[in-house]
Formats: sequence, C-alpha cells, structure tokens
Amino acid sequence: VTLQALAGCGCVERSARSQHEITLNGKRQTYVATAGHLNVSVADEDPRARMFYVAYTMNTGDANRPVTFFYNGGPGSSSIWLHLASYGPKRLQIDAPNYYSDANKDGTAPRFQMVDNQETLLATSDLVFVDAVSTGYSQAIHPKTNKDFWNTDEDAAAFRDFVIRYRAVSGRPKAPFYLAGESYGGPRTAILSRLLIERGHRPDGAVLISPILDYNSNCSKDKSVDGKLYISCLGFIPTYVAAAAHFRPELIPAGRTLAAFLEGEVVPYVEQTYQPALKDYMAARKAYNAVPPGAEAEKEAAKAVVNQAKVPLQAIAETMRTKYGVQIHREKGMPYNPKPIRIYEKGGMLPDMELGRYDARIAVPADSRWAVEGDPSSTLLGESYQEQIKELLSSRLNYSASSEYTLRAKDDWIFEHAINGVSAVQNAQINQTDTIPDLKAALKLHPKLKIMAVSGYADMATPFHLTKLDLDRLEGAERANLTIRNYEGGHMMYLTDVSRVLLKKDLENFYQQAPAD
Repeated sequence: VTLQALAGCGCVERSARSQHEITLNGKRQTYVATAGHLNVSVADEDPRARMFYVAYTMNTGDANRPVTFFYNGGPGSSSIWLHLASYGPKRLQIDAPNYYSDANKDGTAPRFQMVDNQETLLATSDLVFVDAVSTGYSQAIHPKTNKDFWNTDEDAAAFRDFVIRYRAVSGRPKAPFYLAGESYGGPRTAILSRLLIERGHRPDGAVLISPILDYNSNCSKDKSVDGKLYISCLGFIPTYVAAAAHFRPELIPAGRTLAAFLEGEVVPYVEQTYQPALKDYMAARKAYNAVPPGAEAEKEAAKAVVNQAKVPLQAIAETMRTKYGVQIHREKGMPYNPKPIRIYEKGGMLPDMELGRYDARIAVPADSRWAVEGDPSSTLLGESYQEQIKELLSSRLNYSASSEYTLRAKDDWIFEHAINGVSAVQNAQINQTDTIPDLKAALKLHPKLKIMAVSGYADMATPFHLTKLDLDRLEGAERANLTIRNYEGGHMMYLTDVSRVLLKKDLENFYQQAPAD
C-alpha cells in the first residue's frame, strides 16, 4: 500500500511521544509514552482498521524486555478502566468500595485524583493499552465499518493483527510478550492466544482478569423462567455470600479472613451439599415435565419424586439464609437457582437500595441517578474517567484529537464463533461463545503457555467460582501452567488498594516463572 493511498484513506500512522519520570522504590526512572494509531491488516492486504493505543516503555535498551498488551472487554469497551486504574504509570486514586459517599447523594459525580502509580508494572514489563475498534479513538477504515468488527472472530483477528504489527514496528519482534484481557477481554485472550500461536507468535503468558470464558455457563444469560432452559447458578452462590458478608461482617467466623471463609467453607458446601441436591431436584422436575398429557398415575409418581427431592433443598435454603446470609429460594419456575438480579435488585438484599453488579459491596438508593443503568459500581466511575482520559492524553501525553474518546461503543455484538472453520457454538445451550476450546487448542500448539486467572470475590458479573468451574474443563497437562488467584474486591479488583498490591506481587511472580520457550 503506497503512502499516497494511506493518506487518501486518512489512515497514516501518527503518534505522540513524550518522556516522563516516576519514582519507584525510591529510585527516579525515565519512561516514554507513545499515544497513536497502528493500522491493522491481514498480510499485505489494505488496512482494515486504525487501532488506538498508548504504550509505556522504559529506556533500558533491552531488546528482550517483556511487553504486555492490556485491553478491557464489554464487548464494546475501551481499555480506559485498566489504563487509568490498574498498572500503568499513572492511576486514578480510588479505593473501592469507598467511592460513594454523602457527597454523591445529590447526584454529584465522584472526582478522582490522578497520581503516580506505585504499583505500576513498568519495572517488570513495557505496557501497551489497546482500544477495540469503535472504542477510544479506534476506527474501521473504509470500506470496512465499525460494525464489521462487532463480532467475536473479527474482533479477535483485529487484535491479533495489532499485536503482530506492534511487535514489528517496536523493533522487538522476539521479545517476550503477554496478553492481559479483562471481562470480555478474557475470551478475547483465549481466542487471540490461539490465533497468534497459529501465526507463529507465541505469547509467554495470558492473564485472564475477571473473565467470562463460557457464556453458556453464566446463568445471568439464561432468560427462561419455566425451567426448560436451565443454567445452574452454582458458580454465583459464593459471590452472593461475599456480598452478604460485606454488609453483615458477623457472618464471617471470628478469626477467619474473607478468603478463608469463602474458599475453605462456602465453596465446599456449595459443591458438596448444594450442587448434588439441586442436580437431583432439577432432574426430578425435568422428568415430571416430560410426562405426557393424560398419564395421571405417572404424573403423580413423578410429582412425588419432585417433592422428595425438594426436602434437602429446603434444609439447604435455611442454612444458606441463617449461616450465609443468602436467600436461594426463587419462584417463577426456577426455585433454588437464584439468578444474580435477585441479589442486587430493588427489594433484594438491601431494601430500596441498588447493589453494584461489578462490585456488590457498593450500594446506592434505588431511586438515585447512580442506579439508572443498573450498576452503580460502574456508573459512579464514568464521568471522572472520561474527564481524566482527556487530561492525560492532551496535557500529559501531547495527543490531540478532534473527536470524543469513546468509553463504550453502542454495539449489536454477534457471538458466533468458529475454531478453524468449525462453529464453536453450534452445540452450546444458549448458542453463545465458549472459549475454553480455544485455550485447549492454544495449549496443544504451545504447551508451555502460562495462564493466570484473577477474580474479585464481590464480582457478580463474572463470579470467581464460576471462572474456576470453567477452567476445570482444562485437564491433565493443560493445567500444568495454570494459576488461579482471587482477591477482595469486584470485577476490577485492582480498584481496592490492598488487592492491587497483592495482585501486583502475584503478577511479578507470574512473569518470573520459567519462560514459555
């Protein structure tokens, strides 16, 4: 493609470079920030999109210094959340869940100060924050449109081409590199790992931050109320308990930490007592519903089995209520399998309050502006993030743009997904994306790929135990380099000060493990 052709499409690659200093461990260090676009294309074809990124690199001269690519999910979200709050050199000063106060009751948005990030990973790896097409300043290039990328496979392919392009233009094509995706960025990472490995680019590690690896196992996606389509909410129950324990700390036995309580007591109870009882009950209900019309004797016999299977669940429900602070009974055809909405909706755990979906420790009045979008833990952040990304890019990084930075794109996402031309959703229960097969395929091609999954206990969007259950589908040697860590906090556990510090240490240990090759 000629430079003239690139100019004609408005996709000349430009960037703003600036030099900065930060004090880490008492030592003043210099780093370079680069904000700009890279064109992505397949092989020598014309560019399909301009992907916006901000890279932070240390002036070490080390060609083998690791690079980590960060991105949020949505789908349809920019990388702003990781960029401004996790492990870049600057972060917004937030300690969740303490960012809603009396000052915000009148609708005044919280304002967060930008500070040097003492937990930045810059000492360990260079960092590249990438925005998906139609978010941030990333855009499709004509004749492609943004909507062409609003699907699982095209999105992952665009990120594949960006990683390959960045590795080439940065002059370090052989440097170790890592992928770090949050939320929908988790399944994107699973697919992206496979796609890159198939092209000969082998990531040293993949970090799955609050991932939703299999949409078919997430019961919040089950829209049925009659039990005909059933997705177990088993993976959500420990998070319900975590939410209850935040508002009722007396639920945690004296002398025990939240982690020890949840993982040492609640999870085993759910798996060993609740799960088999619920399974028996749902099987009995299914058999009852399958009895043909007119078979009255068979219907009565099946009903008796249902009632018998209900008895242990009634005892479990009482234990859940009194010992763990969670009401698991639910009417409308789906008893004993409560969906997440029951925990944070109006009239749920806290009357007349709305609990956060991404962080159930945050509660606001249900009639406030912070409850309108259904997730105050996210809504409360938006205005300050939008304001601060402008300040960071224009004043600190010298990057100017004529358009607004898009935090979230309004998209109509298509969850169809194929692995090597074979549909990965054709047999799925709700016909949604399942990326555990992608991880398996990536590990088959690259057995030394390191995988680290991290979650927050109070995350009711992608619960920590559900992530563990999804990853349990990895077997034998596939689990050799798998690490799972859970922390206090929500979907963005790094917003909680104590967890950001702990997660940084765990990430540093992850990087220090034996290299993938």
